[in-house]
Amino acid sequence: MPNSCRTYTEITLDSTANGVFTVDSEWRITLFNRAADRITGIKAQQALGRHCRDVLISFPSAILRDEDGSVTGGVETFRDPTIVEELRKEIQGHHSFLDIISKNPEMQRLFWMFEQPDEKDTTVR
Repeated sequence: MPNSCRTYTEITLDSTANGVFTVDSEWRITLFNRAADRITGIKAQQALGRHCRDVLISFPSAILRDEDGSVTGGVETFRDPTIVEELRKEIQGHHSFLDIISKNPEMQRLFWMFEQPDEKDTTVR
C-alpha cells in the first residue's frame, strides 16, 4: 500500500519491534504490522481479512470497545521469542545444554540430566 494511503496508526505500528495485529468484531484480521510478518513468517497480504484462528494459533487479544461498550474488535502485541531468549542468555552470561533442541525424548532427558547439579563433590582427574 502506498505511504499516502496509510494511516498514522499503521505507520506507527510498522515502526515498532513488537508484532501487532488487530481484528474486527468478527475476529478477522484488519491490521498485521511488519514485525508480526517477520516474527510469524506470515505475510500481511496472507493474513488480512482472514479469521485470526486460521492464521495465528493462540493469541489472546485485548477486546476493543466503542463509546457505548459494544465490542468492535481486538488488538494483540507480541515479541519475537528468539530475541527475548537471546537477551535472557546475555543477561545470564551463558548457554546451557537445555539450549540444544532435539525431538528425541532420550536426548532431551540427557540434556536435562547434564543441567542438574551434582549432589556430591567429586574431583575429575
